[in-house]
Amino acid sequence: MRSDGTQLSRVTDDLARDRTPRFSGDGASLTFFSKKDGSYQGWSIRRDGSDRTLRTAIVDKDVNFTLLSPDGRRVLAAVAEGGWVIGPSGTPLTLKSGIVTKAPSVGAGFFVPSAWPRPGHWLSGYILTPSGGYAGTALYDVASGTVKKLSDDGVGEHMGWMPDHTRVIYFTAAGKLVIQNITTLERHEIDVQLPLPPDADFNVFAAPDGRTIYYGAQQTEANIWKVEPPKAVKP
Repeated sequence: MRSDGTQLSRVTDDLARDRTPRFSGDGASLTFFSKKDGSYQGWSIRRDGSDRTLRTAIVDKDVNFTLLSPDGRRVLAAVAEGGWVIGPSGTPLTLKSGIVTKAPSVGAGFFVPSAWPRPGHWLSGYILTPSGGYAGTALYDVASGTVKKLSDDGVGEHMGWMPDHTRVIYFTAAGKLVIQNITTLERHEIDVQLPLPPDADFNVFAAPDGRTIYYGAQQTEANIWKVEPPKAVKP
């Protein structure tokens, strides 16, 4: 849909669980993971719902995040047991056709990639604890295989990237929205009054021009209804 909420269209409409869409570098399609064929595997689909394509065929493993490189030539599949596989995007990715990377340890947790932003040098993601909690945000250098920790208090699976690709935005455990330079690690709180609290996944994205920030919001209500039995009908 457009940013003002108009022109909403459904991309998938099936019984499968289709999760965590990510735009391709050219914005023409989406990647996601789905149980369409039984186990969770990575797929891509065009914005109009056409050309649904299987992107992974990881035997005996469930795939989570499925990401295309910014140039579209490679695909990444994060596996449920930790770690990921990167390989060519032309055919469904397997453990044999790709390079398997074990999830690197970061403090008491390990790094999970959730986005492959431009220009393609980094994978961005979060630090997951063995108990399943968030323990900060981090970047992974694709060329050197090293992790750069950004925060201890960042929460959520996704960080937004500013157009210069030198700064990221994310929520902290205290519910604050911050912006951070990935080189100097200097960060500051964004002075904004959020109309609604963030959603449970703390999703946040920046518009391509950097002027607008979008975040997943939640509004919880509890209502009371009164139900009266129908009046008896006389025979």
